[in-house]
Amino acid sequence: MCSVLVLMSLTTPCRSASPRSLQRGLPHFWLLNSGRPWWRSIVSSITSSSARDIRSGLLYGGEWIHGSNGLNCSAGYAHAVSKTSGASYELTAGHCGAVGTSFVQGLGGTRTIGKVTGSGTYGSTYTTCDCDAVGGLSSSFTTNQVLTNGNAKYTYTHTGSPYAGEATCQTGASSYEQYGSIRCGYVTAINQTIQESGSPAGTFTLADCVQTNVHAQSGDSGAPFGDGTGFLGIQSASSGSSQSYFSKALNAGIINLNITY
Repeated sequence: MCSVLVLMSLTTPCRSASPRSLQRGLPHFWLLNSGRPWWRSIVSSITSSSARDIRSGLLYGGEWIHGSNGLNCSAGYAHAVSKTSGASYELTAGHCGAVGTSFVQGLGGTRTIGKVTGSGTYGSTYTTCDCDAVGGLSSSFTTNQVLTNGNAKYTYTHTGSPYAGEATCQTGASSYEQYGSIRCGYVTAINQTIQESGSPAGTFTLADCVQTNVHAQSGDSGAPFGDGTGFLGIQSASSGSSQSYFSKALNAGIINLNITY
């Protein structure tokens, strides 16, 4: 099992959530003497206007969202429903906020999306989904679409089951703004177990996650991964320029959510 830092941004530039205001580029990656890699989380704390700083309309996957805890993450998927109440929720990375954290649309927006009502990460040292349920969402937010190049809308139609060698793309707000396009690559391994640290969630083990060679950086936490029309999961951690991990959408049931289309 490797040890990583999660991909959100705070105020500590190393072995912690790195602030996008201080470090725009990809979180650094170290191989310790033991040969165990440390990963950085990918949330952010900037407040400037940008291409994915959308403050009105539907909540598309890949937009910026801002937490009352000061962290900025990427919206994941805003078409999940509670198994018990049927209320609508947005799925984002679990290390982005504890239960009770409120999120607004955009970096400097005032339009409240909702609060974290369930987290697969906070309060646990082991999880199979680094994911948060944010809601309940009003119908003015819910959509099964994500942003792609040029902020065009792309529709997911089903939940995919990742496999090694599968082509996949991630549409994180931070990476898109820096590079002007979504980031794509391949699934390099499935059923991975990693240890994440560096976020307010503390150190935790993420099991049954998926390794890719897709670039990710500070602020991409929660961004959706897809394979064509299939929704695969949400960005969790990155080791550097050519390796990142995501939690499978199929595991969202641990926070009482069904993914719908």
